[in-house]
Amino acid sequence: MQPLTKTYKAGTCLFHENDHSRELYIIQSGVVRIYRKIGAQTVDLAKLTKGAVLGEMALIDGKPRSASATALEECTVFIISADAFMKKMQGVPSWFMSIIRMTSRKVRNANARLRRFHGSSQGANLILCFHYIFARYSQVSVADSRAGIELQRARKQLMMLVGATLQRAVKLFDFMQQHHFIEIHDDMIYIVNSESFAEYIDFLRSYLRKSAGKVDALPPPAQTLVTKIGQRMPHLLVDGMATVDVTNSEMWNYCCQAGVREKPLEILAALEEQEMVTKSRVSSGGDDQPLGGYSFTISADALRTGFFLIKYQDQIPRL
Repeated sequence: MQPLTKTYKAGTCLFHENDHSRELYIIQSGVVRIYRKIGAQTVDLAKLTKGAVLGEMALIDGKPRSASATALEECTVFIISADAFMKKMQGVPSWFMSIIRMTSRKVRNANARLRRFHGSSQGANLILCFHYIFARYSQVSVADSRAGIELQRARKQLMMLVGATLQRAVKLFDFMQQHHFIEIHDDMIYIVNSESFAEYIDFLRSYLRKSAGKVDALPPPAQTLVTKIGQRMPHLLVDGMATVDVTNSEMWNYCCQAGVREKPLEILAALEEQEMVTKSRVSSGGDDQPLGGYSFTISADALRTGFFLIKYQDQIPRL
């Protein structure tokens, strides 16, 4: 079956993000723009020219389009339908198609992570910007000795410094009120708890600096163990610590306090993957419990990142 040849005028859309069409396109002439909507923004991904292939993921896995495609100038393309493609693939070993589908799935998962992190990083940057604005422009009220900033001034500064729209600034203030970081009275913004807000700001800086979103993948028992270790060893949560050695008995005690008594080595392996914990063989000691025969080293920096991500995982701003 010969592919269909079609010409698109400049400005014509070949397909939209989230469409359920499944055709594959091969550009014969012209330029096609590939882009995606992330929140209110349009993000350009690529400009494709002669010989480029687009739309292949939807053809392979049948899922909605992950991006949009529009002709930047008049272009001619070959169009291959899903039916025609599958007929051509008859007789191809099943393992080959499995590799293709797995590759497509990995690309889609990477795109999903990009969208999540882009939204959360924008929100985090807005809150860090607000923190700077508050520190610079807030004034102490004579009536109650609290530092506050005029709501209108905070909005104006956000719009000037980072180009935040009025709608996004309103969403930001709503988010911070919902999570009890700020309160607004008589058109003034006040920090509810300066110490808690400072800790949250430190977490956001770490989140942006280290792309700490990967800790979301920790299973619930591992998250509980990280939280318990942080609570029982609060000195690990202070900047400046490097590593701390822990005996198997101490680690088993933390596991018991966290309710992690079944297969603790598997849970600790999840922490090893995140570089929070390293285990080493020891000659003797503690052999009467599941962690006997090992000693452990905790990376304070990695544990601190994981602890605060778990603590604030429902408070990552996606504005």
